[in-house]
Amino acid sequence: MIEANCAVETESERQSRWPEIEAALEKGVAAIWKSYSLSPMPIYLYHRACFLRMLGMKKEARELFTAFIIRQSGYKTDDISKVLVEYEGSNVEQALLHATREA
Repeated sequence: MIEANCAVETESERQSRWPEIEAALEKGVAAIWKSYSLSPMPIYLYHRACFLRMLGMKKEARELFTAFIIRQSGYKTDDISKVLVEYEGSNVEQALLHATREA
């Protein structure tokens, strides 16, 4: 959603709004990390990696994309985690494909 909104802005408009965008992304990182601490599902590593990539933290993002791929390969989904992933609208298979390209 943030990337889509940025695509219609000029570079100077985006730069002028960067502090606002950066603050929203940092809040997203914190929220995802809190979610992961409560329920350590691999998909949360993927989401955090995406936010870090948008913040320009490419090395950290690659590390988390790789961690997501590794953790997801051995992850056993239970009923609760399945419902959580469906509720948030994540597509784990699509996330794995994207993470593989980014890692």
